[in-house]
Amino acid sequence: MTKITKLSKDEIIEINKRLGEGGIVVNQGNFEHMLDKLGHIEDPVECATVLLHDIILRHPFLNGNKRTAFYAAISVIELRGLKFKYAREEIDKVGIFLNRIALGEINKLEIRKWIEEMIV
Repeated sequence: MTKITKLSKDEIIEINKRLGEGGIVVNQGNFEHMLDKLGHIEDPVECATVLLHDIILRHPFLNGNKRTAFYAAISVIELRGLKFKYAREEIDKVGIFLNRIALGEINKLEIRKWIEEMIV
């Protein structure tokens, strides 16, 4: 039996809600486009890469896009039974990384490499 490697639209919205951001989708077209891309990807690392990249840069939610992207990416990795390693003390480094994605300083290949390095 194949393990689930993707999140549904509702699950991603729920992550945003759990972060206290209300789950308000303001860019439905970009959100649907990302979900369509995810529908064709089986590799959990690639799914996590697309989530980080697209939620941060396409900004589908009113607020909390970077945090939603991060926790959605972790969720995809954990759905496959893998662990994403980061210590609470390192959350500032993660924040810097996510901000650099938002600024366009980090591309998808670099995001994928970072995710691969963070999997235990």
